[in-house]
Amino acid sequence: MSKKADSVTSEIRHLYEDTVRDSLARVFRLTFGTSCRQPDAGFRRIFNKRDTPRNLWWSKNLHQSQVEMDFLAHVAPLSTLPDINTNIDNPYVTVFKSTSQTTSAIEVAHEFQHSKSESPEKTSTEAKADGDDDVDSDREKFQYVIAEITCGGAETVLKKLEQLEKDCYFLCSRACPSLAESGFQVLATVAFVAVVSPKLKANQIRNRIFNTSEPLPLLRELYNCGRFVWIEHTQTLGVVIKEIGNRLDSVIENLSEQNEAMKLQLSEQNQTIKALESKLSEQSEAMSEIQQMLRELIRAKKP
Repeated sequence: MSKKADSVTSEIRHLYEDTVRDSLARVFRLTFGTSCRQPDAGFRRIFNKRDTPRNLWWSKNLHQSQVEMDFLAHVAPLSTLPDINTNIDNPYVTVFKSTSQTTSAIEVAHEFQHSKSESPEKTSTEAKADGDDDVDSDREKFQYVIAEITCGGAETVLKKLEQLEKDCYFLCSRACPSLAESGFQVLATVAFVAVVSPKLKANQIRNRIFNTSEPLPLLRELYNCGRFVWIEHTQTLGVVIKEIGNRLDSVIENLSEQNEAMKLQLSEQNQTIKALESKLSEQSEAMSEIQQMLRELIRAKKP
């Protein structure tokens, strides 16, 4: 593939990601009643190794220096994800979620119900680890919502699942830097996760999450607790172009109809004008006859 084609493909991908990202907070609010608070750095997040050197992810992946997340938001802590409200008034979006297989989520997240954060980026543990000792720990309780977005095919969707696992691992370590991997509490750290694509296959997603040869343990735990979401978001560039084409066709059709109506109106006006001209001509002839009669009368009265 040429560099120009690669550039076009990249632009299409970025356009789709931006479109989805801009709509996700509203989709989650209408679907689950969950208000997503945007971090100061925005919903699209990039974490650098130099800023979070204690994160366990770097020790597992020595050659990596960044973790990028397509969508990251803060929400008030929840223990269960509500059932889906399908009345979201967005024709491009269909939302699905896993069915809860356990009630452990209620017990694990219970301690996080005491207070809410307005829009923090760090928990008190994180902040103190980074040198921010003046953080008020009584108002910082929150959980993360993570989403990965792709307009690619099935293989890309599966890669996004691996990215979600990576995101969860990174955030669990970020929330509690002192904990070892065995102590991660993903249900306490993450409210729910989502993968977004124009077309998704539920069985394919489930099979990958529960694949024992390449395990995704954090996603599996979220999935079993009914806190894994997948969204079919069909507002791709092709769909947008097709809609623009349909609108243009409609505009052209309306203009054509208006043109025909104007032609008909002009034709009727022309006929009216011709009728008036004919009547004026008749009246002019009558006036000429009257004038001729008057001249003849005047001549007859002369001596």
